[in-house]
This record gives sequence, structure tokens and C-alpha cells, in this order.
Amino acid sequence: MKTSLLFFLLLTLVGWTHARETGSIENIEISQRTGEEERVVDIRFDLVSSMVLLGSDVSDDPYYDVYLEVSFDNGDSFVLVNPREVTGANDLSPANNIGIVWDGRIS
Repeated sequence: MKTSLLFFLLLTLVGWTHARETGSIENIEISQRTGEEERVVDIRFDLVSSMVLLGSDVSDDPYYDVYLEVSFDNGDSFVLVNPREVTGANDLSPANNIGIVWDGRIS
């Protein structure tokens, strides 16, 4: 019997630059693999940034780390996924169609 691993995911965005970052994650697409990899989840999204400068000019492009939270109770509560189980979620620049992978087989 195939079990469904998740239905609710929450991506949390953290900005790291010489400026205060505000941004958003948009157009999220989540797909769960099948067969022997049914506990692996592919996540695609657009990362949008709008920078607010603090003082002097900012010379570096913004980079973000994305944290993944999952709910197993239809969104009543969320649990942070161990970052070691998520690949491709660190040092991201704003872009469209970014892909990260959650390997639930590790947990």
C-alpha cells in the first residue's frame, strides 16, 4: 500500500546580505516521487527579492537560505525539516523555477 508523505509544506525564507531583505516565495509546485523513492519530494518555486538598503550601497547580490516545514495534521501544526534532508536550499539568489529536494527517507 502506497502512503502519501505530505500535503502541506511551508517554505521559510531567510535573507543574508548587507541590507535588510524582504522577499517572497511564489509559484510553489510540489511533487512526490513514486515507487522506491516515494518518500522523496521535489519542490520548485520562484524566489522574489526586494532589497531595502541600510546606509551605504550594497555591492553583493542577496543570497537566501530556505527552510522547509511540514505538517502531518492537515496544517494544524508544522515541524521544521532537518536541513541535512533538504538539498539545494542554501545560498540561493532570486530566480524563477528554483528546485530543491527533500529526502524523507533519511528521517
